[in-house]
Amino acid sequence: MNKEIEFIKDNINIDVNKLILSKNKYKNIKIDFCIEQINSRQKIKNKLPNWYDNFELIMPPSLNLEQSSSEKTAELKSSLFNGNLAVDLTGGFGIDSFYLAKSFNSVIHVEPNIILHEIAKYNFDKLKIRNVIFVNSTAEDYIQKFEGNIDLIYLDPSRRNDNKKTFKLEETIPNPINIIPKTINKSKQILIKISPLFDIKKLVNSFDYIEKICVVSVKNECKETLITLNINSKTSHAIYSAIDFSKEKWNILEYKINKNKNIVLQYGLPLKYIYEPNSSMQKLQCFDAIYEKYKLIKLHSNSHLFTSEELIEFQGRTFEVIGIEKLNEKAIKKYLPENKANITIRNFNLTTDEIKKKLKIKDGGEMYLFATTDLNNKYIILICKKINQE
Repeated sequence: MNKEIEFIKDNINIDVNKLILSKNKYKNIKIDFCIEQINSRQKIKNKLPNWYDNFELIMPPSLNLEQSSSEKTAELKSSLFNGNLAVDLTGGFGIDSFYLAKSFNSVIHVEPNIILHEIAKYNFDKLKIRNVIFVNSTAEDYIQKFEGNIDLIYLDPSRRNDNKKTFKLEETIPNPINIIPKTINKSKQILIKISPLFDIKKLVNSFDYIEKICVVSVKNECKETLITLNINSKTSHAIYSAIDFSKEKWNILEYKINKNKNIVLQYGLPLKYIYEPNSSMQKLQCFDAIYEKYKLIKLHSNSHLFTSEELIEFQGRTFEVIGIEKLNEKAIKKYLPENKANITIRNFNLTTDEIKKKLKIKDGGEMYLFATTDLNNKYIILICKKINQE
């Protein structure tokens, strides 16, 4: 195995396709294994940097890494829960089990795929993690037979069914709608990880005992939706949480949807600063909560941009307004010395490509254009510079 590890290290950045074409010349090593390891490691470089750097660990086939949590999101989940026993019913490669083991006295890693099961066992041994028990079983069989008390059940159903991606919750494996009734009386809490592509309203209608719904982003890119179920929850309304990792910390906006509380948003024309909610906020559409926390003025009911005269620290992107124009090439180009801009559409009648074509500009540069609609239902272009609030 030492020869293979050295080969993988030396060729970690190689074009895998070229390596496949020339693999017949490598007679003294397990070349197929090396190719698979290099391919998988290249896919996890940014997602799992600490695992990428540890060449003692074995990576699963790259297809099995698609749905794996990143180190950042797994670490977040670990920070939200603790206790005596957690059961990861969809153990997979083991990233979530690894981080849950930091917050629970014991973790049970359940995985039906024998290859993933053995890889996880091998890696945890190399990592000297001693409080994780590995079970080769389906989630349904294991939880049906389990006797005892569990502090947290974790479920990350596969979004591949017969090797095809599915966007229907009931077609994921294991089907959480079917499995939850078997788990609800065996655990204090159940945590379900769902793709951020799933519709939040449909998720809410799919489960009872919802205590919390979190949409998690890393550097403004939506990564996962987390649903916490708690049969003993006394909350009349679920807590919603928009969580984003940026500026080297987790930023959280937490709120409840309360039908008896009417928040009246204030609308107005663009002022000195523009605020774009992060992707978690956009996914949850928590614009009332944004107004309640930050007291910002909203540009239009459908534009989802906010404004203020004074600069505030905001959980999203912040911009200084340099100019406000109609969609006019001559008027806008005077702000763009490089003939470049980053264009965002927010409630506008043209696409990004159509605007670029009309203005005869390219992507990039330091300037940002927001194509949007103002309070008076007029189409406007906000010419802005990004403010880095580090």
